[in-house]
Amino acid sequence: MRRPIFAITAATFILGMTGAPESALSQPICGAHDDVASGLEKKYSEAPVARGLATVGLMIEVFVSPEGTFTIVATRPDGTSCLLAAGEAWHKLATVSAPSEAS
Repeated sequence: MRRPIFAITAATFILGMTGAPESALSQPICGAHDDVASGLEKKYSEAPVARGLATVGLMIEVFVSPEGTFTIVATRPDGTSCLLAAGEAWHKLATVSAPSEAS
C-alpha cells in the first residue's frame, strides 16, 4: 500500500517540477541551485549531508544544521532546485553494514 501512495506523491511532485499547472495551495519554492544552497546556509546554517539521483532524473539532497533543522531539496537537470520538505529534530541514524554473502 505504501508504494502506490509514494508513486502518486512522486508523480504530483514531478508534474510540479516539469511546469505542469499547480494548485494554488502548493506553490513550490524554487530557484537556481547555488542560490537555494546559499540561502539555506545563510538563513538556517544548513549544509548538504546526503544526496542521490532519483530514478526520474532529479538530484535529491538533504541539508542539515547543527541545531537539527533540515531541508530536502530536489534539483532538475537544468539546475533549478525546489524545496520538498523542511523540519526540525533531524537525527542521523547509525550506519549498519550489509551482511556478507554466504559462500
